[in-house]
Amino acid sequence: MAELRARPSAWRPAALALLETLGRTEVEVSDLGGSNLVLSVGDAEVLKLAPPIYAAPLAIEAEALRALEPFSSASGGSSPCAIPKVLASGTFQEWSYLWMTRLPGAPILRPQALGERDLACVARAAGAWLAALHDQPVKVFEHVPDWRAYLERHVPGAASRQARWGVPHAIVAEMRARLEHLDLDAVTSGAHALLHADLHEQNILVDARVRLTGVVDFADATVGDPLFDLVTPALLIGRGRKTVVRALFDGYGSTRLSKIADPVARLVDYAILHPFNDLTRILRWTGQSAETLDDLARLMFPLD
Repeated sequence: MAELRARPSAWRPAALALLETLGRTEVEVSDLGGSNLVLSVGDAEVLKLAPPIYAAPLAIEAEALRALEPFSSASGGSSPCAIPKVLASGTFQEWSYLWMTRLPGAPILRPQALGERDLACVARAAGAWLAALHDQPVKVFEHVPDWRAYLERHVPGAASRQARWGVPHAIVAEMRARLEHLDLDAVTSGAHALLHADLHEQNILVDARVRLTGVVDFADATVGDPLFDLVTPALLIGRGRKTVVRALFDGYGSTRLSKIADPVARLVDYAILHPFNDLTRILRWTGQSAETLDDLARLMFPLD
């Protein structure tokens, strides 16, 4: 996608032609950056474009957002903040597109630049938002994957992926053994919820006072174990800081977590298999070393 973004001639004509069919002919269009091709359309709208090979995530996001429209604070729902509203989606000249409202606020591009108090407030708000999300009724989806399918896709290569990122060999060996004994029947048997599944700092929008204003990018949404949704914010917002990680879990609710037997063990499993979580980063952020998986777990989830 980065190569595609670097060649506006490959996508800009299609974007402008599409916007003309959508009735947006006199608006400024600019690339907002990020891992996807996301274009601002004036001040109030956003257009996501994807070539055929990346069509599936856009279909997932459109379906999840439509299901969650009543949940958004913009619609008077129980969400503590806004989520995008889908204006249109489909295909145009072989491009998949998702046209939606633009939310107020800006992503947290550099969490390390914020004070721990501000980050803890963001983490607590993110935890509360996840709790509200997980209370939403779950429907049968066409594109959003179910939990077993999600796990079966990501478990097999998880330890090798962490090895490529540079996790020490001894810890990778522990990861392999751990995942070999992961009981998918047990993991998939509990209550499920619609998950965002990638709630990192760039998908959380805040205002100038660092208050949560919106959550974006539902392209990785799945239906599964609610605990999975705590892994990414714990790692990428918490970054090993006990105060921030605890704020996330406090916002989510201690009552919810108390119903789970050994939640940290399950969080570690999910941290290993999450497709985007390079666990070497926690070593860099904390300046600590880890000789065992337990050492790494204490850095990722400092809850004791």
